[in-house]
Amino acid sequence: MEIKGVELCRDPIWMRDAVSKFLESPIYSVPLLDFIDENCGMFEDSDDNKLEYTIVHENFKDLVDGLISDFLHSLGIPIPTFVQMLANEVHASLYSIVVTSILTVDDYLLFKEMMLKRNFQISNQTLNEISSQAQELEGPGNN
Repeated sequence: MEIKGVELCRDPIWMRDAVSKFLESPIYSVPLLDFIDENCGMFEDSDDNKLEYTIVHENFKDLVDGLISDFLHSLGIPIPTFVQMLANEVHASLYSIVVTSILTVDDYLLFKEMMLKRNFQISNQTLNEISSQAQELEGPGNN
């Protein structure tokens, strides 16, 4: 007699749905977004690729790998089973979501672009907040 979890991890539809929901969940996205926000400030828009950028990229890849591995482990899904499921789902939407996510994580230039974009967004938000505060301090009659 098989354990229910073992039966489920052999069901590609269940596995696909579980992984898809995980990749969309805050359990996965919040640590990634926090990491990006904490580290994007060091990235500068130049052609130079500093050693520090590579270290941050490696840490990001480790974070993604750890989150996915921990999730699969919590469900009792062996990583080889997951990889085989992906190979069998080559034309399914989950495949494109997971592979795109993994390739984005592995591609240093895409990673750097993402970090620069987020750094720019945070800088703009900060400037807008400072501008709003300055306008409030000036008051309505001080134009």
